[in-house]
Amino acid sequence: MTILSNVDINEFIKKGKIKIKPYDLNNIQGATIDFRIGDKFLVPEYYNALGKSIIELNKDFPYIKKNQKEITILPHHFILGATLEKLTLSNELCARVDGKSKIGRKGLIVQTAGHIAPGLSGKITLELYNANQIPIKIKYGQKICQIEFHELKTASTKPYLGRYFGQKGPKV
Repeated sequence: MTILSNVDINEFIKKGKIKIKPYDLNNIQGATIDFRIGDKFLVPEYYNALGKSIIELNKDFPYIKKNQKEITILPHHFILGATLEKLTLSNELCARVDGKSKIGRKGLIVQTAGHIAPGLSGKITLELYNANQIPIKIKYGQKICQIEFHELKTASTKPYLGRYFGQKGPKV
């Protein structure tokens, strides 16, 4: 597996093996491309009719949908967001998403499950956690994460067609 440089990323975009919409050439770094936060969020429903909710890992958990240009994450709270950009990968590539250092240094942890499978197409759901003692405000279009692309030695014969294929916003 090889990590793509900015030159490789541009070449793969020209060949259509990486598709990004909307695409901004200025977001390409040395070996990553920055993605921005969109305007769709899912906020856990912390309280229900019985009091504080409980998460059971083998069951779905209720989230409240929010479509807004900015959102504030309270200290030690978790929400889901989605990238502004839609990413489509060929079967020859997989990718990794990580938070930007500038964001992490303010206490916002971005993405705890960062693998992007070959063949995936859709906006990327981001797990956002405020590890700080004060609220953190996120605004639409802000650079929030970076995508690192990996070329596979052999193209995958099992492209991603699962639950998150084609997502247009955050998905549980």
